[in-house]
Amino acid sequence: MSLPSTPTDQPSLAPRKQTAGEALLWIIMFVLLWSAINPGDLHSWLVGIPVVALASVVALRLHSPVPRRYSLLGAVRLTTFFVDQSFRGGWDVAKRALSPAMPLNPAMLNYPLRLRDELAQVLLVNLNSLLPGTLSADLADGVVTFHVLDAGPETFADMQTLEERVAGLFSIPLGTGKDVRA
Repeated sequence: MSLPSTPTDQPSLAPRKQTAGEALLWIIMFVLLWSAINPGDLHSWLVGIPVVALASVVALRLHSPVPRRYSLLGAVRLTTFFVDQSFRGGWDVAKRALSPAMPLNPAMLNYPLRLRDELAQVLLVNLNSLLPGTLSADLADGVVTFHVLDAGPETFADMQTLEERVAGLFSIPLGTGKDVRA
């Protein structure tokens, strides 16, 4: 007696294999992140190497089974933007901390996402929280609520650029977001 065969046109529920390119991308992203957090501190790599390795393994295990396309140029553009924003934001926060006369305009803002991919949305929310002067508070119904030290006009422009860079990393198009900034 033979077991019934399954049709070959049905999708497999087994997790897909991770590629060496995906592993390398995770490693590069975590190395760059560690470098941004600990610039110039070579001793930090005693902890950094195991952290990068563990984070890469976890990222690969938790990674979506949906096949994705990654753009190396998109990764470079996102990394460059993130490092630039980290230094600019860090400098701004330091100036505000050392100069009490420096004006603060803290606010909770809503940003309607144009990203429709859940993994890309989560990456954007987490990267936004790593930037100085911002903290993502909620992601619901395609809208990110985040706290900023200065709710100036460049806040939304920076968020749009970050969103474009994340979309570029995943080689995905951006949709349109409804305007709910308050």
